[in-house]
Amino acid sequence: MTRDMVFIHTCTDQEEVARLSQRYDFLAVSVVDREQRLVSIITIDNVIYIIQK
Repeated sequence: MTRDMVFIHTCTDQEEVARLSQRYDFLAVSVVDREQRLVSIITIDNVIYIIQK
C-alpha cells in the first residue's frame, strides 16, 4: 500500500498539474480542497490539452 499520496489542491496552477502528471506518469490526479476532501479528478486528456495549449 502506498502511504505517500500525491494530489493537487484546488488552487494549484494548471501548468504545475501538467508537470506533476508527467513526473509521476499518472493517468489521473486527484483534486482536493483545504480539508483534503476529494473535489474532482484531472484526467490525462485534460493534461494533454494543457500541454498543447
